[in-house]
Amino acid sequence: MTYAGPIRSVEAMTNDRVKTPDRFPLTRVAAIAAGAVFGAIAALHALWAAGVAWPFGDRQGLAEVIWGGPVSTFPSPAATLAVSMLLVTAALLVLGRGGVWGRWVQGQVV
Repeated sequence: MTYAGPIRSVEAMTNDRVKTPDRFPLTRVAAIAAGAVFGAIAALHALWAAGVAWPFGDRQGLAEVIWGGPVSTFPSPAATLAVSMLLVTAALLVLGRGGVWGRWVQGQVV
């Protein structure tokens, strides 16, 4: 291996011969659909953490149908918000793995 001198740019550090394969179109559609579902469920959990009982009229109805128990055993708003953040993370991971976002991080603008 020979010394090529100092690296002059970030592009010189990458291997231009290695290309990432494009995702199948159906993979991208599936990633968008899964990301949207995760995002919608995350938004619903954020609403519940804020105290909104939608789609039920009160927290008792929400607790009975969703949680299966009385309001006194319902998870705290902090726990519900933590679930919401985990769902957002899942949405971002699925979207990134499906090639919907994140390619700009690698320097490959779509």
